Amino acid sequence: MPYINGDISDNTYTGPTYLFWEDYGYVGIATFVLAMYGAVRERRRPVIAFTIGMTLVAYLLVLGPATPVFRVAYLLVPGMKVFRFPTRFLIVVELGLALLASVGLTRLGAELERLLKTSPRLPRLIILAICLGTALDLFLHQPRQNPMVSGRDWLAAPPAVGLVRAGSPQPRTFTPRYAALHTQAFARAHGWADVGPYFELRNLLEPNTGGGYWSIPSAACYAGIAARWHVDVWGDHNRQGLMSLLTDLDFKSRALRVRRQFGKVLGTYGVSHVLSPFPQQEAAFALVSHDRNVYVYRVDGAARVRFVRAARLVKTDQEAVTRLTDPAFDPDREIMLHEAPDSVQPVVADAAEASAHTAAGGSTPLTAGRAVVTHEDSGQVLIEAETPEDGFLLLADTFYPGWTAHVDGQSTPIYRANVSVRGIRLPKGRHEVRFAYGAPGFWRGLQITLVAVSTLLFWVAGAGYTDRRARR
Repeated sequence: MPYINGDISDNTYTGPTYLFWEDYGYVGIATFVLAMYGAVRERRRPVIAFTIGMTLVAYLLVLGPATPVFRVAYLLVPGMKVFRFPTRFLIVVELGLALLASVGLTRLGAELERLLKTSPRLPRLIILAICLGTALDLFLHQPRQNPMVSGRDWLAAPPAVGLVRAGSPQPRTFTPRYAALHTQAFARAHGWADVGPYFELRNLLEPNTGGGYWSIPSAACYAGIAARWHVDVWGDHNRQGLMSLLTDLDFKSRALRVRRQFGKVLGTYGVSHVLSPFPQQEAAFALVSHDRNVYVYRVDGAARVRFVRAARLVKTDQEAVTRLTDPAFDPDREIMLHEAPDSVQPVVADAAEASAHTAAGGSTPLTAGRAVVTHEDSGQVLIEAETPEDGFLLLADTFYPGWTAHVDGQSTPIYRANVSVRGIRLPKGRHEVRFAYGAPGFWRGLQITLVAVSTLLFWVAGAGYTDRRARR
């Protein structure tokens, strides 16, 4: 009964969660009945017994904290803690039901042939009718939840992609209130009965689209396994972040509102372009282009990597946020470091004294440092830096466990900086910096996976051998 709790496409859904598609696991009534039939009639076969067990365990996981099974798996199995919705184990339940239904259909065909010996074609026609009926059932219900669009049209780059690429060698975009925009599109589309509103959103290069399809990364992302400190800055579709304090989309007046500090903060995080469906109310950014439903603005002073002269040691994220939103904050002169030892030097007080000494004519004027990304791939980022004095390197990529840093081949600690990104200490001179990533727990997970797969293959081979002997 796929719509027993209503249909999201007409806003009648009243299920246990607001995410209809996370609770949806329809396989058809014939599939379910045949799965029960096959499980009962063939339960003594080892392979069938395994499939039954797999399906039941997966269904217990689907029920989440309602049973102790999920809690045990959550505590013992590596990686389970990052599962947002236990209901996603419905894919395993559906697989098990489909396999058991195929066994049930085969057994039903054999039983019908035995009972209807006088009409040898009738059993085949009945089996064919069940298959066609199931296909019709799924074709009727599934497209309402899984719309089909032209891959060529959907994957074709919208005009904003070319505009952003032309304006920066390392672009990074941000779309204010992207979650609200998506919610509006969802309402206009009645779920996804009409995919037109989603095509319009493509030109705004929302998170998980621009970076995934056209290699235009977005600073923000949708909720998933993003670190807490990343969400604290950019927010997600569950809560607001730092950027909500600095910008807003006024849907009534159809205007983009920004605070004066917004551009500087975006530049600190390496954001090169702001995309909005509405024009800015204040002249905060330079307009690159206005095409269709998007305004593309350039963020001056944006840098993914930069040399910073001094550190400010902060004890809380709120302390860092307060300083970031202060109009006096200068991203080239100060970097906020979290959980850094007191021995880290130079600090803001030392830099302020040096600046005052320079202003009084006690030394030569300060010169700017240089830092550029020379190479990167999925596992490393190489940076060439030249610094006029001891200071810090700020890489506006998300701080995350598993990253290591080396300066001229020597290991150096990475600090969480400016709430959510990475900072390292960098001595005076010319240096080659390498950030490398190794997934925490990868080898442990690989070992567990190999043992599990080997055990499964050995069990299936033994079960198949036992089943063949029993049949003979």
